[in-house]
Amino acid sequence: MKIMLKLITSFLLSVIITYLIEYQPNSTILNSIYTVSGILFSIGLGLIISFMPNGVKNRRYLAELRFTVNRIRNKFFLEFGIATLLFVVFPLIEKLPVINIYWIKLNFSLFFEVQILSSIPYLIINFLAIQKLNNDLFDRVNSKS
Repeated sequence: MKIMLKLITSFLLSVIITYLIEYQPNSTILNSIYTVSGILFSIGLGLIISFMPNGVKNRRYLAELRFTVNRIRNKFFLEFGIATLLFVVFPLIEKLPVINIYWIKLNFSLFFEVQILSSIPYLIINFLAIQKLNNDLFDRVNSKS
């Protein structure tokens, strides 16, 4: 559901930007945005892989931790997967003209750029979620000692 909301928001934002200013994304800008997204994905996935629930003896809490980590991991993969797909397809649509439908101007290359750019805050939010989970685990394990 959040992914659909993000897609719709990116689409509306790209329509508004196209309506207000003449802007045509290029592959150089998109490469930079995708590189930042890739770096955040790598850091976040590294945190997920290195997450070790050492010291947790409560099986129910351990199952809850694993479920939460897997959910965050899947969000990382989905978000970066969408960004990667758009990045790979971008050269095919980069030169498409802006399409006018009544008063709406559709610029698909701008939509791709906005969508990939919006993956950055999403990856940061998930990065912070895994850090919080790690801190909560540390606090819980050490509070019983």
